[in-house]
Amino acid sequence: MRETLPTPLRITRILLFVLTAVVGLQVIGGLLIFDMGPELLGLLVWTALPGIAALFLALRIPRGGRWILAAILVLQVFLLLFALGRIGNGDPQGLTNLLFPVLITVFVLQKSSRAFLTSGSSLHR
Repeated sequence: MRETLPTPLRITRILLFVLTAVVGLQVIGGLLIFDMGPELLGLLVWTALPGIAALFLALRIPRGGRWILAAILVLQVFLLLFALGRIGNGDPQGLTNLLFPVLITVFVLQKSSRAFLTSGSSLHR
C-alpha cells in the first residue's frame, strides 16, 4: 500500500505549483508587453528560474528525500531575500512577494512534512 502525502506537504506542493503558474504569467506578460532584446531575455530567464525550480521540486516531493527538503528551503530563502530586497528599494510589491516563501516554509517545516521527506517511507523510492 502506498503512503499518501501528509496534508501540509500536499499544501506545499500546491503552493509550489501556484508559484510556478504565477512566475509563468509574469514571464508571458513580459514577453507581450516589452520589445524583445538581449537585456529583456536575460531578465525573463532570471525571472523564470524560481518558477522552474518550484515546478521541479513540486514534481519530486512524492519521491521524498532530504535533498528535496533542503532544496525547497534554499529556494524559499532565495525568494525571501529577493522580496526583502524589493521592500528595501521601496517597492510595495515586496510585501506580497513574502507570501509564498513564508507559507511554503511554514508548511514544509511541519513535523509530518519533515518526517515524510527525511524518512524512507516516500511514495516512489
